[in-house]
Amino acid sequence: MIDQLFGQLKELTEKMILPECSYISFLEERRILQLCPQVAQRLLAKTLCKNETKRDYFSQTTILSQTYSLCQQLQADLALNNHKYMAHQLALLYQCMSGIGEFANPYRNRIKEMFNKIKTTLENQELPTLTVQQKNWLIELTADITAHMSRFPESITCSLTPYNTLKLSSEN
Repeated sequence: MIDQLFGQLKELTEKMILPECSYISFLEERRILQLCPQVAQRLLAKTLCKNETKRDYFSQTTILSQTYSLCQQLQADLALNNHKYMAHQLALLYQCMSGIGEFANPYRNRIKEMFNKIKTTLENQELPTLTVQQKNWLIELTADITAHMSRFPESITCSLTPYNTLKLSSEN
């Protein structure tokens, strides 16, 4: 698929008024590369994986965003007096991390080890609240996950250029 994309880009740039324009400069001029930074990085480095698509990139980015948001939500919810849904949120975090890849395995294992204890604690109380030890464990877990994610390449973590600023034609 990516080979087809290269071929089509080359063909399009050859048909343009400015034939000396390469497909990379064409995409750069119109800020299209900023929309998909990881794809841009691979195009520029010419190290493309034939089995990966832009859809895979967006799916992966979505999962990373959900994981990060869940970590932030769990940390914020620890300040509440009622932790009724904390086990459910922890299960969502576990599920979300299953789509990320191998880096998540140690964190998923930590969740597995504590999940039943947390669930039991919350089920056996009239006003479900975590113990101090469980709160500290959850703070440490979510901090470790977000710290790990902050070390991801900038091409994954930087903001995308808003769609409305893209230049799709040579006219301004």
